[in-house]
Amino acid sequence: MQTPKLEWATKWLEKPKQLYLGGEWVSSQSQQTFASVNPANHRKLTDLALAGKADVDLAVQRARQ
Repeated sequence: MQTPKLEWATKWLEKPKQLYLGGEWVSSQSQQTFASVNPANHRKLTDLALAGKADVDLAVQRARQ
């Protein structure tokens, strides 16, 4: 059985992902990322924003608004 090719997903995964805070996508304060890896084949899927203390504080602040 062949795996379907999902071109839209491949293109979406090419760009680093941001954090979703207060209804909008934002970069992490540190600008750091980490790799998300497919557990089935150990291949990198994409880079995700690495949230730190400042990001958590911002998320809590925006959640309280």
